[in-house]
Amino acid sequence: MFISYKTILDAITIYSRINIKYCIWVIVFLSEKPLAAFVLTLIAGVAGIIGGLWTYYSVYFAKELIEEIVENTSIDNTTLPKNFNEFIYTIALGVAIWYIVAGALLILSAILINTGIPRKVKIGGILAIIFSILSFGNLSFAVLILGLIGGILALTWKPPRKEEPMITTEPTEPVI
Repeated sequence: MFISYKTILDAITIYSRINIKYCIWVIVFLSEKPLAAFVLTLIAGVAGIIGGLWTYYSVYFAKELIEEIVENTSIDNTTLPKNFNEFIYTIALGVAIWYIVAGALLILSAILINTGIPRKVKIGGILAIIFSILSFGNLSFAVLILGLIGGILALTWKPPRKEEPMITTEPTEPVI
């Protein structure tokens, strides 16, 4: 479960006294797991995969369009090196595949962040920052910004303190 019962009750109590913005803040930032970091990193990963697929299909259609233009016109293609179009297509295809892989790795780092185990959350935050920087240029910087914010939130997240039961030092009477 993402949020404890006590956190929800605290949020409802706060909402009845203050406002909904603070209530949402309590649920998102004081939960047992880094929910905001998870959501932002997950969105960055999905956006990375969508951007990679968009890049792949746009490169594929651009290649087909260029080949059709060269075939149907009298453009002399002797000025370009042999297989130049294939070379450009291969590089662009590699970039598109990298965007897809980086998006998938961002999703995996979001899953690590969602475990709530402090060590895995830190590793997921570091991976989110690394792969969001490495997928720079994909989808108008959305992957970069969301991944960086999600990773930083994961790195700064601290697990909630567990309340320890009070120990009484008074002697108890034996039950007869």
